[in-house]
Amino acid sequence: LKYIGYTTLAYYFYNPLDGDADYGNYEETLLQIDSYNKRIELPIGYYHIDSWWYGEHIYDGVWLWQDDKDLLKERFPNGLNALYKSLQLPLGAHVGLWVSSSPYVQNYTFIINGDTALPNDPELFDFLFKNATSWGLKLVKQDHMNEQLEYMQTPWEDINSIRDWLLHQSYAAQKYGIRIQYCMDWPSVILQSLEGGNVATHARAGEDYLPSQHDKQWKIGITSMFLYSIGLLPDKDTFYSSTWEVVDWNSKSTFYNFKEPYPFTHALVMILSAGPFAPSDGINGTDVELVMRSCRNDGVLLKPSRPAVLIDSAYIQRSIGSGGAIGPQGEVWTTYTKIDIFYWHYVIAVALPKSYYFLTSDLLTNFQQVIETDFVTFSFNKIYGGDSSIEIVNFSEQNPIYLPSGSNYGSISFWVICPILPNLNIVLLGELEKFIPISAQRIVNIIYDSSTITLKLAGSYDEQVKMSFYDLNSKNKFTIECRIGKSGYTLLEAPSGNCYQT
Repeated sequence: LKYIGYTTLAYYFYNPLDGDADYGNYEETLLQIDSYNKRIELPIGYYHIDSWWYGEHIYDGVWLWQDDKDLLKERFPNGLNALYKSLQLPLGAHVGLWVSSSPYVQNYTFIINGDTALPNDPELFDFLFKNATSWGLKLVKQDHMNEQLEYMQTPWEDINSIRDWLLHQSYAAQKYGIRIQYCMDWPSVILQSLEGGNVATHARAGEDYLPSQHDKQWKIGITSMFLYSIGLLPDKDTFYSSTWEVVDWNSKSTFYNFKEPYPFTHALVMILSAGPFAPSDGINGTDVELVMRSCRNDGVLLKPSRPAVLIDSAYIQRSIGSGGAIGPQGEVWTTYTKIDIFYWHYVIAVALPKSYYFLTSDLLTNFQQVIETDFVTFSFNKIYGGDSSIEIVNFSEQNPIYLPSGSNYGSISFWVICPILPNLNIVLLGELEKFIPISAQRIVNIIYDSSTITLKLAGSYDEQVKMSFYDLNSKNKFTIECRIGKSGYTLLEAPSGNCYQT
């Protein structure tokens, strides 16, 4: 969750560079992907290997789940430990529906219903996760959770069966420093994460990113609210970062001849989720500029303080609205970054059937605090389009933000709302080269008086950081550039432009 990742869920999903979907050489594929990412200086922090790694299609589920020569065969000729040593990066790994033909059934306790099995033995997960530490496992993606219930009768008769399964998994993961993501889950199953401590960190909030649903699986504003309320971050799933990449060489690929028309929307939604950010591009297919808008040079993600969620008035509109101006018809979400006691807000609207005026009362924070704060705002769309002459306007209940209607999920409006700090004539606009201009991962703290604002910035050594400001008196925008010191920090002072490496 801290670093940008790479996942094999799109371009190379059951689609290795050499060989067929089930027995191709995925080890060499991952090594070539890693070589490409290094060449384009993409600071990947981990790799995710999906269900093909243990042969899900071969065995109709999880048969074995370990670094085993008989299991991995052609997929990883040298084994997972060798892959981990070559990549020198942690791995995330998929686990799905367990099958009753698994050899583990002979040595560990399972609940068996026909062809499906449910692990019910803490010793099994202790064995699996201890083994997995040798090949760098740091995250388990527990997938097909709905099928684990739907394909079995026992969970409907014994409520403790699911609880025991997930608790055994959580306790072993905690022991070996592994985190868990839930996927294809029900609310009742998600709630079980509360008993497992802080091991489960995030859960899928939408459908899979697939050619059949790429235009709607980004709609996670409602589910994000539910997940965040119980301490989990949402996962949008992956995306293609460019419009030009296409799998045109393997007609059996799920993504054969598919092109993503609006990668900007997927990228922005993913970073606004405050969850994982992991594209799935093919070699030579990455839009580096777009992807790097999500992170620092060392790969640390620049996030809001919480996930973006559907605004309250949209729920009212959906419940009792009849065409009036109660709330927006469609997807309007908001979130914020909190630095010290101040909030920088973000508003996103996608494919609205009708235009909407976004009000200060639509913001997430305490309304009393909102009415006591003056704001200015600007549209991010112009920045992404290369227009540096952005227009800074006042934002209030009397001066709302106009969100136009749109015909598809490429019709997006993204606004940044900045507080006017008390007794200061300079507004901090932030790092305009990034999706989230103000983030706690970049700005450690803010100190200001009536004439000066000082930011403590974090980053990688010698990274150049550009912070933009707006002078309320002259109505001009200005930018100050500083480089991060050897300590990983630097102080930036405005309006003087002084930089002090610490």
